[in-house]
Amino acid sequence: MATYRVVERTHTFRDQFERLKELTGHRCTFCEDFSELMTNRMYRIMHNLTSVLDTIDLVRSGEYSHEDILRIIGLASPTYLRYYEVM
Repeated sequence: MATYRVVERTHTFRDQFERLKELTGHRCTFCEDFSELMTNRMYRIMHNLTSVLDTIDLVRSGEYSHEDILRIIGLASPTYLRYYEVM
């Protein structure tokens, strides 16, 4: 998910974002232009909604193992992965 713009980390975030898209096969209108995604709040909202729906589809499809899902979560949001490990 794209949640905010961190100016000094934009390049790193872009690389991570592209890696996540490749790993998950995600493509949507809202993430075609990374600069627009980082500066347009509505694009981020719609992209995040699309990403959540795509994630649900990935989990339901059975194409990804439990370890694959954890790797995606860890790459997308290490904070959420730490919450998962506590449960």
